[in-house]
Amino acid sequence: MCFFGIASAKFLLGQNEAALKLIDYLLANKPVPNLLSGHCHSLKGSIYIHMRQFEEAQISLKEAYRFYNLENHDMNIFICLVQLGNASMRSGDVVAAELYFQKAIVKGSETGVNMGHLYTLMAISAYSQGRLRSAVDLSRLAFDEHKRHKHIKAMMNAKAYTSFYLHELGELETATEALDTANSLRAKSNMGTTPWTELVEAYVNKCKNHKKANDLFSSKLQGESDFFLRQFLKKALEKTCN
Repeated sequence: MCFFGIASAKFLLGQNEAALKLIDYLLANKPVPNLLSGHCHSLKGSIYIHMRQFEEAQISLKEAYRFYNLENHDMNIFICLVQLGNASMRSGDVVAAELYFQKAIVKGSETGVNMGHLYTLMAISAYSQGRLRSAVDLSRLAFDEHKRHKHIKAMMNAKAYTSFYLHELGELETATEALDTANSLRAKSNMGTTPWTELVEAYVNKCKNHKKANDLFSSKLQGESDFFLRQFLKKALEKTCN
């Protein structure tokens, strides 16, 4: 288990390749208990998502899901379903993503876990399918969930997502209010802004400094392989000011 803890720490430090090597070393030293195997494959899946290797992520997460089911470990089954939906959606397969998300909703309701991240991903999926009002509703649910669990940065992101979707609906005043709430949370908590909040703020206020906004979009997202973020980058760069 010590190797798993070190691998987790390396992932948090951004040392993805080193983390993967440790996990593979641990899995090679069999027998490995089912639950620990599930943790290892789940961590690999998260690392691959972070590295934008979505196909590899799904392979690892399906293995994790199998091991967690052998142990009837409901909370981790829920996490796996969310991450499988995440990896599918980020690769552009929103149909598969929706199936995973619906299963996660059922499992999450049974376990009483924080479903804020799930709602955020479901909102992104809804936006990608043109269901903007559903995206707004889901991002608001995400905010309420994160507020219940006092996750300030996640609350900031949820408000930023809400602002973006409302802006796309043409509800500019309400979009600005949501973004103001995100910035107010940052100020009250003495935290820095989140990358997504920074991007949405630049998008909503692009006409105040067109070049600065475009430079930010390009520096943060150029070469991005995430399906949703590619959509956002294209829209952000093409946004014009009257």
